[in-house]
This record gives sequence, C-alpha cells and structure tokens, in this order.
Amino acid sequence: METWGSCIIGFRGIEALNCCHCSAVSFICCSCKETDMALKQVIRDNYDLLHRSLNPSSKLFIKLRSVAAINHRLSSIKLLPNLNEKNTALLDALIDVPDGLEEEVMNGFIAALRSTDQDHVANIFRRESDEVPMSDEHYKLLTDKRRNLCQFIKPNDGLADHLVVSGVLSDSDRTTIISKPHIDDMAEELLNILLQKSDTAFQQFLNALNESDQSHVAYLLTSDGLQPMSDQQTADILLARSQNSTENVPTEHAHQSSIGPPALKRTLSDGNIEVKEVKKCLKMERKDTTFTDLVRDNFVLLLRCLDLSIELVIELLSVVSLSNRLSVIDEQETVDDKTNAFLTALLKIPDEFQELVMDSFVVALRNSGQDHVANIFRRESDKVPMSDEHCEIFAKQRHQLCQFLDPENGLLDKLVSTGVIIMVIE
Repeated sequence: METWGSCIIGFRGIEALNCCHCSAVSFICCSCKETDMALKQVIRDNYDLLHRSLNPSSKLFIKLRSVAAINHRLSSIKLLPNLNEKNTALLDALIDVPDGLEEEVMNGFIAALRSTDQDHVANIFRRESDEVPMSDEHYKLLTDKRRNLCQFIKPNDGLADHLVVSGVLSDSDRTTIISKPHIDDMAEELLNILLQKSDTAFQQFLNALNESDQSHVAYLLTSDGLQPMSDQQTADILLARSQNSTENVPTEHAHQSSIGPPALKRTLSDGNIEVKEVKKCLKMERKDTTFTDLVRDNFVLLLRCLDLSIELVIELLSVVSLSNRLSVIDEQETVDDKTNAFLTALLKIPDEFQELVMDSFVVALRNSGQDHVANIFRRESDKVPMSDEHCEIFAKQRHQLCQFLDPENGLLDKLVSTGVIIMVIE
C-alpha cells in the first residue's frame, strides 16, 4: 500500500482549471514510495490538510474507542467547543502515542476513518482508492466565495436532498443542516461540511446547485450562466447586512439615480428592458417561493429601488404584521440605512403570515406609485426596476449631469406630467 508523507510534494490540483468541469486532482509523488511511514511523520507532513479535512464526528469517536493508546483522551476531546479545537486535540493525541505503538494506532485510525465515510482522509495515511481531500484550488474558491454563497444558497430547497442522493452528504449531515433555524445558518453549516469532503464533492455540489434550480449560485464559483447580481452589488449588501455602521453601508449616491432636490423622490422604472432580460437580474415569483425568499433573492435590487416614502409608510401602518416593524426606520439616519433595516425586518416575518404580508405589501407598493417594485413580488405589468446598465450610466455621469441639468426650466414639470417622478409636498 502507498503511504502519503514526505514523499508528497504537493497538490497540482486541476490540470486546466475550469471550475464548472473540475474532475481530477493530481498528486506529484517522488519515486521513493514508502510503505511503512511512521504515523507521526505522516501527520506532521500533512498537518494542515488533515486539520481541515478531518470530521471529528461522534461516530468516529465511537470507532476510535478500540484504539487503546488514545482511548483515555477521547472523552476530553469530545467536550471541546468547536471542530478546530477537536481536530487539533485529536491530531496531538495521535502524535503523542509511544513510538512502539505507531503502527497499531495508525491501523486503528485508518479503519475508523474508512468506517465513517472518510476514505479521502484515510488515503492520506494509506492510499487504497482515488478519493482525495478537497484540492487547494477548490478549498480556496469555496472559502473566498463563502460570504456570497451563504447569501444565496437555499439548502432546504432541494439542494441538500440532491447532495444526499449523490453521496456527498449523509442523512446525518442533512439533518444537521436542515435543523438550523435560519437559511443563512443552514448555508454556513452546509459549507462547513462540504469543505471537509473529498475533492469530487466540489463538482457534485455544482451539479446539485443546477439540479435544484440554483444555477445562479453556481455562477459564483464558475462564472458560467446567469449571475444573481454584480460583485459590487453583492459586496455592498453584505457589508450593509453585516455591519451596522453608516460608513460601511452603501451610500445614497451609490444607489440612487434621482435628479433634483430631495423633495422629488424618484419612482423610476425601465420600460425598455425586455422581460427575458429582467429574469436575469431578479427571481420572479414561483408557487413554492415565499415572501421572505423573494426579499432575500432580490435584496440588493430592493435596496436600490424601494422608496420608503410617506405614502408607502402610511399604507403599511394598516398591515398588522408590518406596522410593528416600521419603528426600525426611525432609528436610522440615511436613506439606505432605513431601507436596509426595513428589508432585514421583512426577512423575519413568521411563516404563517408570509402570504398575507406579501399581498398587503404589494398593494401598498402599487398604491404608492411603485408598481415596478411590486412586480418583483407579483408581476402584473411590464414595469420593472431600472436596469443595472442604466443605473451605471447615471452613476458614471452623475457629476456632469448635476453640473449641467436645469431642473427648473420645464424639466421637472415634464417628468411629473409623464409620471416619472412625483412631487412630495413637505
């Protein structure tokens, strides 16, 4: 049997990295194949790889009870609070075994790994199959995109089930993921588990995303297909959600393309964009899509387009499940802070009120002249939010437009008469 140790020079990863079609991990080994390399040496040579790939599950600890040399340390290791500490303590325990017991302990450890579906880890010690740990390229890609992935992944919408069928997840893994209280927590747990799996799990993960109607998430890893939103928009909203600080929240200038004084609040829509193009930037309503799903999937678009006008707020005051959430608006200072806080509050609507709240919210939007926003939730016309392309043009030319536009020379009257903007009297 071949053993991995100092003979491993390193991962070469994918011969020609194409994230959508990754298939194999190559290992460059020197000609000296050691068949009886000591347990401690293998651990030292592959410590980081073992530390990130090893799953210290309860089932593994049960199997390790038969390894007498480390049995007395298992109870204290199991009590450690997190995975990293458990793996550190377990690897330290293996390194501390007496020299004369290394072979016996390694045999027991390998057997325990294989019986708990960790052949890719066992193969680090004694290679018996092509299963290998997650490659550096795939591991880095998943960790670099982690925050973005957690923003969009919906494990309970068929994704976890597909991964169980393909063998990436066990039933126990699925239960651990789905039992989390919020979708964001589910996504975090799914990625934690995925990063410990074999390298073949990466491609199976991409397949599962596509099969569960989440190809927009796969785009984040492959750059192939339809993207959920631009990188800048994603970065903006992640900052806004994670940091309650005005300096880290997207500025009003970054998202608002209105022209003229603050009293003129835009209700711009983009009438020239085709419906098929709209579907590229927002997820339209499906029968199995809840109100909070639509808010989450279109969070950045809503942050940019939703106008928390006095008219809208008055309409929302009559909605019981929303009226008690409007107070978060008054606690914020900037327009984007207020909108971000309100949208975040919408994500916490209880399941039993989802349909009622969506119906009322859509009506409130239409009554306050925001049909283009209402159509994100329930499409009844061709009005859609301003396209990214047009927003970008306004943003790039904003300074020059503000320098040369003369709003008082008939322009405002024309915009009001055509329904592009409304006049708010304060």
